[in-house]
Amino acid sequence: MNFSFLSGLKISEAIIFFSGGKDSIVSLDLIRNHIDNLTGIYLEYIPGLKYKDELFNYYENRYNFKIIKKDHPFWLLYQQKNVYGCKNNITEKIKLTDLKLGKFYNKYKKELNIEWHIIGEKRTDDITRARKLFKSTPIDKTNKIIYPVALFSDKEIFKYIEFKKLILPIEYKLYNVKHDHNVAFSKEALLFFKNNFIDDYYKILEIFPQIESILKK
Repeated sequence: MNFSFLSGLKISEAIIFFSGGKDSIVSLDLIRNHIDNLTGIYLEYIPGLKYKDELFNYYENRYNFKIIKKDHPFWLLYQQKNVYGCKNNITEKIKLTDLKLGKFYNKYKKELNIEWHIIGEKRTDDITRARKLFKSTPIDKTNKIIYPVALFSDKEIFKYIEFKKLILPIEYKLYNVKHDHNVAFSKEALLFFKNNFIDDYYKILEIFPQIESILKK
């Protein structure tokens, strides 16, 4: 694992888009000492779920920064498409091109008036990220983006987590994390909430009144 690209890096202020997953956790650990004032943003797929708060509180205290919650573009899409009976609270029709994640990164940077942001993306994640990150160094000075784990493999990510004794989200222990636990739109993910975080489970049912149909499949 080569961290030489971080040598000499010192930025006064930045945002880290922190999902609480393995890549964002390692990104946070690598970058924290290089940023004077760091703000975390968690993009919520479903608003109001509290199951990650314990993990967020741990990392806020460990690294002395604050994680704030903002809408993920998917949350707006779920409303617009009335996914599983979700109520649409959006007053204007949103185009799919308006829901690109990069636009939301820039939107929240402008809201907070912060130029730099950090993302836990890797070349090995998928072909799209591979193409993007092969064209860019881990520190993209033009767009003011830092990719601390860009050169890592998943194996190296877990090795680093073990070495630094970092805490992973509970879902990594309880079920296959390839299912998107942030969304709960699979039988396995929904049961994860029902069996471990009943208050959040009822919150999901309140927002998506038809979602229990998943459990009958």
